[in-house]
Amino acid sequence: MQRSEFIKAATDFFERKPMMLEMRSSDEFADDENISRVESELSAVLPDSYKFFLSQFGGGEFGASEFFSADAASEYSLVKQNQKWAQILPSGFLVFNDDQSGGWYMFNKLGDEKVFYFNPDGELVEIQGKGILDFISEQAFLR
Repeated sequence: MQRSEFIKAATDFFERKPMMLEMRSSDEFADDENISRVESELSAVLPDSYKFFLSQFGGGEFGASEFFSADAASEYSLVKQNQKWAQILPSGFLVFNDDQSGGWYMFNKLGDEKVFYFNPDGELVEIQGKGILDFISEQAFLR
């Protein structure tokens, strides 16, 4: 999904469901400094599409889901969540969303655009054909 398509999907969703926007507890939008801090603290390179998402939408509660953010003060902090679960998550990956059932959605620390699912049984599976913006769109906008 292209960035312009994602922005259109977000605009359309929040126009159709304005209460989802009003009820949203948004995290701070990320600037280059916030993103660099997160990458440094996690020894990682965030995917470009996730940097775009963080800079345009912030993270936290977004649509019908929650996405971890660069906001250091937030309960949805990418750094806090990855440090909290570091002992059970596979090395080389960062969690950016959870399924509310014990599983996590992840991308690798090298900046790749692929999305992976890590289930409670310890299995890591690539979600085929889904880039990060496609995934966020499906989760947040119930597509």
